[in-house]
Amino acid sequence: MPSLLAVFAHPDDESLSAGDHRLRIPKWYHLGMSTQIAVRLQDELVEYVDSLVRDGAGSRAAVVARALNLYQQQLRGERDARILEESGDYHDFDELVGHSSIDD
Repeated sequence: MPSLLAVFAHPDDESLSAGDHRLRIPKWYHLGMSTQIAVRLQDELVEYVDSLVRDGAGSRAAVVARALNLYQQQLRGERDARILEESGDYHDFDELVGHSSIDD
């Protein structure tokens, strides 16, 4: 049985000889992999997440990841709005607002 070092070694790890046929994690595995975490949620939130999953929103992990991404986007938008407000340099947006607004 291979050692844990061999199992978790990167393919470019020079500590393994070229002829070493022990199990190695492929190079592509290290790109874009996620980390599993455990969180505690109120029962109502879990029920809501599960209802979204039943309605086709993907897995629980996908629902939570989407919610966190949206929250992160909101916080960045709020930060950008504060920066814009503090700088007072938002006259460049007048034309954009006029273009994007809906005429009644």
